[in-house]
Amino acid sequence: MPYNGGYTQQILKLRKERFIILCSSVQEGIDDGTIRSDVDPVEIAVLLSSISKNISKFPSDHEKLLKSREINHEKYFTDVGDLIDHMTGKG
Repeated sequence: MPYNGGYTQQILKLRKERFIILCSSVQEGIDDGTIRSDVDPVEIAVLLSSISKNISKFPSDHEKLLKSREINHEKYFTDVGDLIDHMTGKG
């Protein structure tokens, strides 16, 4: 399929909108006290975006390591959520 710059522009627009929503959500949490006031909303949004993009793509050797420690996907995702809650002041 040939390259279509229109699709690229639409994707970039949607990504920007998603990122603005994420930043706004973090700021709302800061404003209402559910997220620590000393965090930067953009920095947290970048972190959460990076985590969400890569969390299901970890290497097979990492997956084997987790399994060897009896950590399944459900526990892993729960633990990651708890870590984020702790980092943002909810936990």
